[in-house]
Amino acid sequence: MSDPQEALPDASRPRAGVSACLLGHEVRYDGGHRNMSHVSRDLARHVDLEPLCPEVELGLGTPREPIALFRSGTGMRLLGVNSAEDHTAAMEIWCRSRAQDWIERGITAAILKGRSPSCGLKTVPIHGEGGSLQGLGSGFWVQALQRQGGILLVEAESLEDDSIRHEFLCRLFLRHRIALQRSRPCQRALFQEWLSREELLIWTLCAGAWAECADLVTALHADPVEQHRDEMLRALSGLLGTMGGCDRIEESTAHWCIFRGFPDRMDAVTQALLYWCRNGSITADEEGWEGRGDTALQLRQQSILNPWPGCTGSK
Repeated sequence: MSDPQEALPDASRPRAGVSACLLGHEVRYDGGHRNMSHVSRDLARHVDLEPLCPEVELGLGTPREPIALFRSGTGMRLLGVNSAEDHTAAMEIWCRSRAQDWIERGITAAILKGRSPSCGLKTVPIHGEGGSLQGLGSGFWVQALQRQGGILLVEAESLEDDSIRHEFLCRLFLRHRIALQRSRPCQRALFQEWLSREELLIWTLCAGAWAECADLVTALHADPVEQHRDEMLRALSGLLGTMGGCDRIEESTAHWCIFRGFPDRMDAVTQALLYWCRNGSITADEEGWEGRGDTALQLRQQSILNPWPGCTGSK
């Protein structure tokens, strides 16, 4: 079992597990790899990546007989394509243990190889007893992570899209900051200040979060504040733990302006954010902010302007 100290999140970089073949490790059934530079190069600049190959860790070796998912009268099975050797029980035991290990060591995301019988997310061919294709599903490792909960899942192929990669990093770093908050002693004023900085990003990633957490926000004014804080952070982390797209900046800004009590400034805030998306600055025209210094200050403090270290803009 891991050292309990490893469960404490790093101060700056979140940790994500990744299918080892995506980093160039020669672990595929044919002895090859599927290195993807947007993972092994681009994401690695911001995230600590931990490689993992379920089949290799199970002891199947490289190269090896390919395996596939088969649906039978007894449920889903993981079988050798040629020999029909059944790896189901061994894989289920390994997956349960490894998923728990990830949670204990603070790994909060998984970057997965599509179509893999262990790592695929809703893209894995499922065969019938006669070998006919019956549909698509998720691999055994992914199913274990979903049952465990708390892991943000994404297929590496989808991260080639800039907007999806941006959303993934926003969610990953925000959940990392939430974990850091939970690891610290709670001071009501400092926590509320932190929460106010994350508001617009939360609106953008999950517009319904504030409605679902309304009672928890109110409870922050009462004691025991640490308990209320932890309940709220658990709820937010859960709501942010599924890839689901970002609301358009206009919509999320409208929610935030209403929430903050200045709906009359919605247009100015929206234009400032759109200008920032293009230019990396939120002040296209200082005259447009005349008399609105408090709004400009609140906007400049929002984490959406720099959702992770080194981010240059929200696309």
